[in-house]
Amino acid sequence: MTGKTMFKLVAASILMAIMFLGCAANKETQQMLEQKNKQLQQSQERITELENQIKDLKARNNEVQSSITRLENDKRKLNQSASSLKSSISKLEREISQAEKEIASTKAAEEKAKKNISELNGKLAALRKELKQKNDEVAAKEIEIGSLKQTQTELNNTIDQNKKRIGSLQSEKSSLQTQMNEAIAQKDGKIKTLTILLVISVLLAIAGFGWALTKK
Repeated sequence: MTGKTMFKLVAASILMAIMFLGCAANKETQQMLEQKNKQLQQSQERITELENQIKDLKARNNEVQSSITRLENDKRKLNQSASSLKSSISKLEREISQAEKEIASTKAAEEKAKKNISELNGKLAALRKELKQKNDEVAAKEIEIGSLKQTQTELNNTIDQNKKRIGSLQSEKSSLQTQMNEAIAQKDGKIKTLTILLVISVLLAIAGFGWALTKK
C-alpha cells in the first residue's frame, strides 16, 4: 500500500469519525431540547389552570363577601328592633310598677289597676316573646356570618397558595429556559468545533495529497 493510499484512508476515517460524532451530539442535544420544551409546556398549562382557579375563587370570595354584608345589615336592623323592644319593655315595667302603687294607695282604683296590670302583662309577654325571636334570629345570623367568614378565609388561603405555586412554576420555567439556552449554546459550540476539525482535516488531506505528489 502506497503512502498516498494510506493517507487517503486515514483522512477518510477522520472525516467519518467527525461526521459520526457530530450526528450523535446533535441527536443528544435535540432530545434534551425536546424534553425541556415539553416541561415548559407542562409548567405553562399548570400556571393557566391555577390562574383560572384563582379567578373562580375570587368570584366566589366576592359572593361570600356580599352575603356577609347583607347578613350584617340584617343583624344591625334586628339589633335596632331588639333595642326598641327593650325600651318598650322598660316603659311597660314602669307602668306596671306605677299601677301596683295605685292599688296600694286606693281601694277604689284596685279593680281598674288590676285590669290595667293584666293588659300590661299580656303586652309585656308578647313583647318578650318577640324579643326572644329577634335574639334567636341575631344568633342565627351570627352563626351564618361566622361560617361565611371561615369560607372566605379558606378561599383567600387557597388563592395565596395558588399564587405561590404560580411563582414556583414561573421560576421553574425560567430555569428550564436557561437550561435550553445553555444546551443550544453547547450545540452551537460543538458544531463550530466539528466544523473547525473538518476544515483542519481537509487542509491536512490537501497537504498530504500534495506531499504525496511531490514524492512520486
